[in-house]
Amino acid sequence: MALTQALFRQEVMQASQAQWLGSIRIGRPPSFAWVTGLSLCMAVALVSYAIWGEVTRKAKLPGLLMPTAGMLTVSAPQVGVVTELLVKEGELVAAGQPVIRLRSDRTTSLGDAAILNAQALAQRRQTLETERLLTQQQQRQRQQALNDRLRSLSAEERQAQAELETNRLRAGLAAKSLTRYVELEKDSFVSAVQLQQKQEELLDVQLRERNAERSLAALQRDIQATKAELLNNETSSSTSLAQVDRGLASLSQEFTENDARGGLRMVFKTGKAELSSPQLGFTGFEHHP
Repeated sequence: MALTQALFRQEVMQASQAQWLGSIRIGRPPSFAWVTGLSLCMAVALVSYAIWGEVTRKAKLPGLLMPTAGMLTVSAPQVGVVTELLVKEGELVAAGQPVIRLRSDRTTSLGDAAILNAQALAQRRQTLETERLLTQQQQRQRQQALNDRLRSLSAEERQAQAELETNRLRAGLAAKSLTRYVELEKDSFVSAVQLQQKQEELLDVQLRERNAERSLAALQRDIQATKAELLNNETSSSTSLAQVDRGLASLSQEFTENDARGGLRMVFKTGKAELSSPQLGFTGFEHHP
């Protein structure tokens, strides 16, 4: 009975028979190692932040924030409204540098006097500039018309001069012909009627010559008159433009005076070469000395 019974269990025998196939191992993918390492790093970071980390909190405190170098009060010479800030907060300014622009508080029933005066001056300037452009345009058109007329008269003068020379030549030939006819009439080679015809021809040619001279003289007078008109046009246009320029210069002076009356450039005077500028206000802010 003992011999027939196996020494080991049936499971052990089966396991020993299957060992020739080798042991079983499970291969893990590379991503598993990466995920494991990343998880460990995050855990270390969280633990480090929990131990050594700091959190910034905001708190509201009453009071004013003052610069470390202190503040310097700049007073205006008179009451006015801030129209322009010439520097920005925190900007470095030099001694004597303009920092703000004030407008004096002068009003009428129609509004601010300085603004109304500036609008009227701007309208006058626009009118004068338009007048200047129109004067220049009229002067150019008039000068062009006179130049065209002068060229036409010069061409007519050349034609009249050529016509006069032709008539003079014909008159000379007619006079020579008449002289020959007088001699022939004395020798009875031509009749008195033929001599009279030559005399009439000479008179006709001389009349044409005098008419050509008068036409040439008239054209020359017209040319001189046109040249004088050209010169007069240039002089009158220069005079008109000079008057308009004087008006514009006067308006510029009035603009400057109105600007000086209506606005002050506040100068920052200090012994230091440079100083950080604090907040000066805003446009429309009323400034008191």
